[in-house]
Amino acid sequence: MKWGAEDDEERIIITRVPAINPRETQERSRGQVLAGNKHDIKPVLDAVIISACKGYVWMWCKDHSKTVPDDTSFNKAVTLQIDYSRK
Repeated sequence: MKWGAEDDEERIIITRVPAINPRETQERSRGQVLAGNKHDIKPVLDAVIISACKGYVWMWCKDHSKTVPDDTSFNKAVTLQIDYSRK
């Protein structure tokens, strides 16, 4: 299954990130800092909160017989949501 914006799995990630990290927090953050400028002075998103979101998404996908996203797909969806919050 190809992961895209129309997929339930990605949609649940995109809807959960704002629920646990307000839009203002996302806008001011530098994301998860998985790549890019590590010298940026903006705060990083809380790893514990992101991990909890990841666990929620994985359990939701299992409970609803959906494909469980791998770390790369999850991280891309989080980054996409942060990009949306800045527009």
